[in-house]
Amino acid sequence: MLRNIYNGIAFQAGWLACVLGVINGIPMLGPTVVAMLLGVHLLFFAHDPAREARIVLTVALLGSLLDVVQIKLGVFSFAQDVWLYPLWMTSIWMMFATTLSGSMSWLSRRYLMAAVLGAVCGPLSYGAGVRLGAIEFASNPMWSILALGAVWGLAMPGLMHLAAPTSLAAEPAVLRILIRGGGGLSERSLKPPWA
Repeated sequence: MLRNIYNGIAFQAGWLACVLGVINGIPMLGPTVVAMLLGVHLLFFAHDPAREARIVLTVALLGSLLDVVQIKLGVFSFAQDVWLYPLWMTSIWMMFATTLSGSMSWLSRRYLMAAVLGAVCGPLSYGAGVRLGAIEFASNPMWSILALGAVWGLAMPGLMHLAAPTSLAAEPAVLRILIRGGGGLSERSLKPPWA
C-alpha cells in the first residue's frame, strides 16, 4: 500500500517537475528530480530492482519513439525548440513506467480496462501539458485528442502486459493460495507462453 501511494505521488511530482522546469527555462530540473525519485523507487519500493530498471528503460524507449512518430505526424509539438527529443519528456516516460507495476498494478491483465483508461487519461495528460505551455496540439486540437486517445488506447494494454508479473513469487498472495490449494492452477499455467 505504501509502495503504491509513494509511486502515485512520485509520478505526479516527477511529471510536474519536468513540465514546470521546461516552461520556466530550467529543462534539467525535471530529469534531476526524476533521477532522485527513480533511485528511491528502485532502492526501496521495487520488488525486483533489476527487472524494474529494464521495464523503465524499455518503456522510456518505446514511449519516446511513439511520441516522435506522433510529432512527425503533427499530433503535437513542443512549445520550445528542441533537438530530436527532450530529456524531460523521456524522464516523464521513465516515471510513468514505474506506475505500471506500482500504482496502476491493479490493471495487470485487465487489458480492456487498461485500453479504456489509456484512451481517456493519455490525452488528458498531454492536454495538461498544453494548458501549462510545455507542448502544443495541432491546429485542430480535436485531431490531437483523438489521435492520442487511439495511440494510448492501443499502447496501454501492451505496456501493462510488458510490466505484468511473470513468476509465482511476483504474483499476488491470492493467486499463490489458489495454486497451493489446487483449483487446476499451477505455476506453469500462470507463465506467459514465451517463458
